[in-house]
Amino acid sequence: MKNEKINYILSGDNSSRFDALEIQIGQKKSKSPIGNVTKEEVNHFDEPQNLQENIRFNYTFCELKKIAELYGFNESKEKFNTFLLQAIQYCGIRIGDEAALQYVKTISGFPKKFRYFRIAGLWGTTRLTIRIVPDQWTGRFTSNFVLKGSEMWIDDYFIGELKAIFTGSSLYNLAYVTENQNSEKILSINPLQKCAQNCQFCFKGSRAMLSSFRDTLINLKADEMLRFLQVEYPELDYSELTELVVLTARFRDTDQLISYISEIYRGICKISNGGFDPLTHSNQRIKVSTHLLSDLDSMKRIFQVGVRRYIYPIEIFSNKLRRKYMVSPFYEKGSNKGDVSIEEIYKSLNIATSIFGIENIEPVIILGIDTYKNTKKGITTLKSIGLKLLTHNTFRVYDSDQMEMYHMSFEELVDIQQFLLDNFEANFSQKITSNLPKYFNKYQDIKG
Repeated sequence: MKNEKINYILSGDNSSRFDALEIQIGQKKSKSPIGNVTKEEVNHFDEPQNLQENIRFNYTFCELKKIAELYGFNESKEKFNTFLLQAIQYCGIRIGDEAALQYVKTISGFPKKFRYFRIAGLWGTTRLTIRIVPDQWTGRFTSNFVLKGSEMWIDDYFIGELKAIFTGSSLYNLAYVTENQNSEKILSINPLQKCAQNCQFCFKGSRAMLSSFRDTLINLKADEMLRFLQVEYPELDYSELTELVVLTARFRDTDQLISYISEIYRGICKISNGGFDPLTHSNQRIKVSTHLLSDLDSMKRIFQVGVRRYIYPIEIFSNKLRRKYMVSPFYEKGSNKGDVSIEEIYKSLNIATSIFGIENIEPVIILGIDTYKNTKKGITTLKSIGLKLLTHNTFRVYDSDQMEMYHMSFEELVDIQQFLLDNFEANFSQKITSNLPKYFNKYQDIKG
C-alpha cells in the first residue's frame, strides 16, 4: 500500500511525483550522504583553467592576519576566528587525514568532475559550506586551510571544530525552520524545486543536472505545499513565527506568483487559526524573493496578501555579467532575471519604497562575482536611495565551471563587507540550534 502521508499531500496523484516526494521525506532510504568518499575521488579534479588574474586562494596565515588587522578583526579571538571562517569559505580547505573524510558529503546527480566535494555543517550555530581543494593543486589554486578530523587549521593555528554535519539535501529542502540574528523564528518554504532559469552561479546546478536526478525533484502546488506543512510540521506554533519566506525556483510570470502567494497566505491563516496573519499582526510578515514584482500594480497586489518585506535578488550589478550568468533560453527574451538592467532595478526599488516603506526594502547581492569597482558603485547607489537593509552573500564555488566567475579578490571582498557594515544594518544571518524542528533529521552532531 502506498504511503498514506504522501497520498494526502498529493491528493491521490500516483504519478512520478509520488516517487519523488517519497524519496525526499525519507521513505526510501539510501546510503549515508557523508563518509563514503575516498581521497582519490576528492583529488580527481584538474586545476581551473580560466581563473581571473587577480584571484588566488593560497593566502598564508600571516597574510590573513595582516588583512584582519586592517579592519579590527584581530581585537578578539572570536572576531579573528570568524574572519578566518569567512576566508575558508572563499579559499576552500584540504583534507588533512583519513578521519576528515568521514565528514565529506558525497556527490550525486551530476557528471563526474563537475561538482566539487565539500564540507557542509555547523560551526557553533553558523551554517557553512566549504569546497574541498585537491592535494595536487599548486600555486594560487591551492589552500593553506586543512581539515584534520573535525578540526580546522591553518599552519599551526587552530581555528575551530565542526559542531555538526549537514546530512540533508539543500536541493530537497521543501521547508525548514530557523532563527535569524535577532532570534526571530522563520519558516522558509521552497515549493518549486525545478528551475529553468539556470543561473550559472546557483548551487542547484540545474544546467548540468542528470535527468535521473532531476526526476527526483518536485514542484508542489500551493495546496500541496500547505498539506506538506501540516504533515511534516504538525506541532509548529505559527503564532511564534515572525516571518514566512518563499525562497524558491522562479515562477512562470507575475500572475502565477501572486496567485500562489495568495493561496499560501490564506492557507497558513487557516492552518494556524489566525496565529500567523501579517494583515492582523504587525510583527509578522511574508517575503518572497523574485524579480517579477517590478511595477506599482504588482506590488500593491502582493501587499494585499501579507507580503510586508520586498526582496529583490539583484545578485549582480554589471549588466554584462547579468546577461552572461542569468539568462536562460527557456524563457522569452525580456523575462529573464538577466534581461532586467540594473537601472530598471533601481527604478523598481524606488517604487517599492512607497508601498512597503523604506525600512522593508531588502535587496540581495552576491559578493565576489562582480568586480570591486562595480560592486562599490552599485552599493553606493542603493545607499543614495535611502535603503537601510542590504542582504549579501559571499559567492561560494560549487562546480568546476564556476571558478571563472570570481572577479573579486579576498582582500577586496573584505573591504566591501566593511563598507556594507558601515552603511547598512546588520546583515541577515541564520542561527541553527538543536531545538529547531527537524534538526536531527538534517544534522548529525559530532561527538567530542
